[in-house]
Amino acid sequence: MTFITSILIFATIVFGASGAEAQVLRPRAMVDADVIRLGDLFASLPAGVADRAVAAAPTPGRTTVFDAAALTSIARENLLTWTPQSRFDRTVVQRSSRVITTEEIESRILAALKAEGLEDGMRIDLLNRRLTLNAATGAGETFEIQNLQHNRRDNSFVVTLAVNAGAEGTAPIEVRGNVIRTTRVPVLTRAMRHGQIIADDDITWKDVREGGVDPAAVLDPESLIGKTPRTNARAGEVLRRAEVMAPIVITKGEIVTMILTTPQMTLTAQGRATENGAGGQSIKIENTRSRTTIEGVVTGPNRVVVHLPSLAALAR
Repeated sequence: MTFITSILIFATIVFGASGAEAQVLRPRAMVDADVIRLGDLFASLPAGVADRAVAAAPTPGRTTVFDAAALTSIARENLLTWTPQSRFDRTVVQRSSRVITTEEIESRILAALKAEGLEDGMRIDLLNRRLTLNAATGAGETFEIQNLQHNRRDNSFVVTLAVNAGAEGTAPIEVRGNVIRTTRVPVLTRAMRHGQIIADDDITWKDVREGGVDPAAVLDPESLIGKTPRTNARAGEVLRRAEVMAPIVITKGEIVTMILTTPQMTLTAQGRATENGAGGQSIKIENTRSRTTIEGVVTGPNRVVVHLPSLAALAR
């Protein structure tokens, strides 16, 4: 038997007859193991070879790119018939992960500091506010806190996070930040527009940096309930007193009933509002008979109370 004949017999055993389906390159693949397998790169493989490990997987959340040269080398090493269509052929392999957010990191560090005696009313601010980490999928914590050092003089901290990297163990990440004293202020739970009335369940509490609160901010939730934003208000935004108002109950041009009450009598007359008015607000009303303008206090829809100095104008 010649050498060429032997190669042909071997190829027939491994790949089947000459009409066997050709391998197909996978342009993208997602893996959750510590290794990249032949089946992650190619489809339509011969039986029993898809699970062959061909490279180490990237760290969780990262990618590895196999270019045409690397793919050709892998195909030859595994006796595949695949050849690149062009030098631009490639496969991008990404390692799946569990994303660890900034909020989760801050929450865990704050809990660890409280376990060491940190008082209430404090918040954690990472120096890198956009920090996100990626832990391996599967069982186990996403990360553990190690070597937490808190400088109580300036309330800074440095901590090592041991991030779960799968079979590779853990990857240490150093994180720095500050401990901030906070105060609680009421904010809206949802975006609201002018005309919508703020109710009790529209309000929640938000911790903000102490000393960073606007002196004009509304600090008492009772001062928000029953009011409406003057303009559109966003959820979670601290509101200033000038940004909320009592809802309009009388609109400009509306016919209203003017009422004057004394211990001896009650007088009523019709007038036309010359401006919008909210409950408890003083507005100007024009007497529809005399065209005299007087002031009154809005007490409800279409109702305005006037006082004794306006008696003459009301009675005309």
